[in-house]
Amino acid sequence: RSTLFPYTTLFRSASGLKQTTKMMWDKKRIYAEELAVIVPIPIAVLEDSDYDIFAQYKPRIIEKMYQKIDQAIILGLDKPAKWREGLITSIINAGGAVAPSTDSLYTQISNAMGEVEADGFDPTDLLGGVGLKKTFRNELLDTTNQPLANSEVINLPRHFASNGAWDNTLAKFIVGDFKQAVYALRQDIKFEIFNSGVLSDADGKVILNLLQQDSVAMRCTMRLGWELPNPINILNPDGATRLPFALTS
Repeated sequence: RSTLFPYTTLFRSASGLKQTTKMMWDKKRIYAEELAVIVPIPIAVLEDSDYDIFAQYKPRIIEKMYQKIDQAIILGLDKPAKWREGLITSIINAGGAVAPSTDSLYTQISNAMGEVEADGFDPTDLLGGVGLKKTFRNELLDTTNQPLANSEVINLPRHFASNGAWDNTLAKFIVGDFKQAVYALRQDIKFEIFNSGVLSDADGKVILNLLQQDSVAMRCTMRLGWELPNPINILNPDGATRLPFALTS
């Protein structure tokens, strides 16, 4: 929960009386939701293989689950109903989308940082798609075409969504105080192997009976949630327009 600061004057009134004020609390909840997938495979395939098939599957499953998490958090794509809107949508709704205009990339980053600072937060990182790497190499140059160096903008740590969890049509990059994006891991990725059971579709139709069809299945599950506490501060007490993130479209 985030404390809200007093919002009435603390100076004495004209009568010399000390003034009263109010303190409030704003509750934020993190809802842990489940990601899960089942990977069936015929027993004969396992027996005829000269390597551990499930061991080969696990890294790809983990990679895909992390992609789905990033897509839900950044883009709001396929997010659980109880999760807040995605980070990009949150920024747009709070008025933190900065139009790029004809400004240089350096100025675009600086302007987005200014939006975050105006809301009472200090930018800690920049996030964008993989294609932004080339943009940095081509555009963050001085008048002699040498890379710019030693400035607050240039030294801002950069991260790139290399797992497909980025949409260039929605944002060019995001800057913000990434300490304010918090998550809670209720259960890390867990793998279980089943040699009996029935797999069915959403209508209840059986699509695979492990026992009758000589198959096994690996079930992968995890539970987590995330939230933006967005604590009130003296520079912007308005929760509708205050956000520790901004973007350039």
